[in-house]
Amino acid sequence: MDPYVAAGYGVTVVTLGAYALRILRRGRTLARSAPERATVPLAREERR
Repeated sequence: MDPYVAAGYGVTVVTLGAYALRILRRGRTLARSAPERATVPLAREERR
């Protein structure tokens, strides 16, 4: 395999891995900051 192709795959894998970690950390932070029980009314209940 050409070194440039391998480097391209490597950069892609590292970038996607870093993005996935960032998304997971952000989700965990949001989950911690949310109220204990957040209720969202359903569309059917809103019409009543």
